[in-house]
Parts: sequence; structure tokens; C-alpha cells
Amino acid sequence: MYVKLTLLTCVFFFDEYAWHCLVAIIIISGMISHAPSSVRYYSFVHGKKITSLNDTKG
Repeated sequence: MYVKLTLLTCVFFFDEYAWHCLVAIIIISGMISHAPSSVRYYSFVHGKKITSLNDTKG
């Protein structure tokens, strides 16, 4: 998510690379959406895969 936000920010500052950034965002989104759940639901904040809302408490 942070990589995609960074690329989106780059679109506004580097006009000549806007097309490349947008294509990279689409490719990254496609790869993550088809990744296994251990990748999609991994939380860098908690350092583990989040399986339910109860996992985020405590």
C-alpha cells in the first residue's frame, strides 16, 4: 500500500514518468489481489497475518 501511495505521489511531481507510475500501480495491485492470504493479510504493524478483528486488539 505504501509503495502504491508513493508511486501515486510521484505522478504529480514527475510528469514524464506518470504513465510508468500508473502502470506500476496497476501491476502491483493485480499481483497483490491474486497473492496468497499470507501475503494479502500480513500486517507490518503487528508483524503477523491478521485473521480477524480480534487479532488486532491487545
